[in-house]
Amino acid sequence: VTDSSGERILGAGEFWASNHSLVDDTWREASEARWNALMRESGSRLSAPQQTQSAEEAPSRPEAEQVRTLLLRREYREVLEVAQAALSENPRSAEWATVVADAYRGLQDWPSAAQAYRAAAALARRSRKAQLGYAAAQIYAERLSRPRDALAALDAAGSASTESIVEERARSLQIRLLRATGGDAALVEAVDAYLERFPDTHTARRLRTEH
Repeated sequence: VTDSSGERILGAGEFWASNHSLVDDTWREASEARWNALMRESGSRLSAPQQTQSAEEAPSRPEAEQVRTLLLRREYREVLEVAQAALSENPRSAEWATVVADAYRGLQDWPSAAQAYRAAAALARRSRKAQLGYAAAQIYAERLSRPRDALAALDAAGSASTESIVEERARSLQIRLLRATGGDAALVEAVDAYLERFPDTHTARRLRTEH
């Protein structure tokens, strides 16, 4: 989170608000109670015994959202096994492709995660496509030091387009990547486009100072 007072990194379960009075003990306790209730409900669903099936019935496969609860429990290998099996049955499923990518990310298998996010982005539509492309680009840039692949992921998914839900972040990342690859003309164009679209951000103020 970046604001006028600087930058701070939030980990899982940490809270921050621009109005610091909102983050009091009562608010924290209520939030934690909701989280604990969600985890109890998820655990109950996953541990519930299977209903008796007739011989003709095929065993049911869990839904993607149900499998996602295992991600919260960091059971990444189990998630990956289930998701890959589901994806083999329905190779055009962006939802299962995304679960595969999330599992690889949890395992910190960065090359596989980046490739999986790009594959999921190719299957997804509109805003989800842009988000998945941005996720792939982040891994290529920050974990694998492969800026050209990161730029390609952003471009293929349209992450920096004006219709993208992650446009600002994608354009900011794009500028950093173009600096790393030495694309001077493209860099100037990217900076100008960012300043036109987001003139009042912290990044915009920094770009004006640098240029």
